[in-house]
Amino acid sequence: MTVAYWRGFLARTRSYATQGTMTKVDLHYKLVRPLGEDELDAIARVHGVYGIQRVLLNPGSLTGIDVEFDASRLTECEVEAALVRCGIPIERAH
Repeated sequence: MTVAYWRGFLARTRSYATQGTMTKVDLHYKLVRPLGEDELDAIARVHGVYGIQRVLLNPGSLTGIDVEFDASRLTECEVEAALVRCGIPIERAH
């Protein structure tokens, strides 16, 4: 293969790599009430929402959750709406 081929290949690879960038954002929410079995199932459903990367219960206290999402796909309001729609009892931690 020629040098020109590899230069073109590298240019295309760099172009594809920059198109798929993500802006990860972490949000922190307080739980309005302790989680029951239904809310734990709701957390599993939230993982299916496009753009939400991770949902974690705060270790130890279990009084809040942390949500990591792709800000190039979702806004903070959309993330909060998805959590409420799935049945997670939250309020925004300030």
